[in-house]
Amino acid sequence: MESSRKLKNLSRTEISEEIKKQSLISNFGKLYLYLVETFGYPRKTQKNIGKREGQEVQLNFMALKNKFNPSGAILVMLSKTKLNLQLGSSENAKALIKFQMDEDEILPTICEIIKMKANCWGLLKIILKFIIPGKIRFKGSLFAAMRATLLMMVGKHPMYKKSNINPQFIQNIN
Repeated sequence: MESSRKLKNLSRTEISEEIKKQSLISNFGKLYLYLVETFGYPRKTQKNIGKREGQEVQLNFMALKNKFNPSGAILVMLSKTKLNLQLGSSENAKALIKFQMDEDEILPTICEIIKMKANCWGLLKIILKFIIPGKIRFKGSLFAAMRATLLMMVGKHPMYKKSNINPQFIQNIN
């Protein structure tokens, strides 16, 4: 009901843009979930998540704000057994990770983070490449935000050698 009221005064092209942004946010959330389910938690991250179990980490995609999801957010609930994701924001989030970049830069950035190893050097690369230039910002609990980021980092996996899929190819499909 609410979404129909929000879209009442928009043209069809504007509605299609809003739906496209919302589906991108949803797909990024599903990608995050599938990575964790397929490759599992890194052992060190799973051990250290104990203190943070049940905490919420919010991922905001600033370029993808829309009428359905005004904050452009995905909410990640940290757990040792299963990762829970929800679209939308929360007031109880312990940490906030903001992706402050253009819509076209989000997918290559996420792909680059996925291919980094989940260790100190990987976190250092994220700090040097994305946090210092201001493309990604952490707010709130730094450790909860780092745990959520470490879950996304798969590292060099044999799967990458077999596939020729790159972010540019995926963007050209759209």
